[in-house]
Amino acid sequence: MLVNYLILTCLLSFGSFLLYKERKLIALGFRSYFWPSTKGLVKDIRHDSYLVTSMIGTNGTGIGPARQTDTLYVYEYHVSGKTYCTENYCFGTRGEMFAAEYEIGQHVPVFYNPDNPEIAVIQRGIKPTAVIGLLPIVLAAAYLMMIFFADHLLR
Repeated sequence: MLVNYLILTCLLSFGSFLLYKERKLIALGFRSYFWPSTKGLVKDIRHDSYLVTSMIGTNGTGIGPARQTDTLYVYEYHVSGKTYCTENYCFGTRGEMFAAEYEIGQHVPVFYNPDNPEIAVIQRGIKPTAVIGLLPIVLAAAYLMMIFFADHLLR
């Protein structure tokens, strides 16, 4: 019985921690659905490269440094006669940008915060990586139901 409480506590704590850590992204993602849009222009494309610890070797048989490359889109937009420039793609992680393919000079829709136009994104809304903390919480709920129904079925 103690093991069950420990598992539930760990899952709920970990999920809550992940959601709390991403609370600003989640809040901005929700708000961005109601933001006005303007036309933006892709000004630059940057390819950032860095090393991360990852599985390497044939069939991922080892752990070591691996090169990760991210593509950042720098875009410019105008709000109330003022020009802004940012590289925020969405309210999620950089992994959300893999599907994006823009070219320099391409026009893109930009969704900006009317209270602070410096905050803007090309893709509005909440992305899956911002709410990944829901997964351990859902697992905890499923585990709790499993314990509850197993206990009642054994009686």
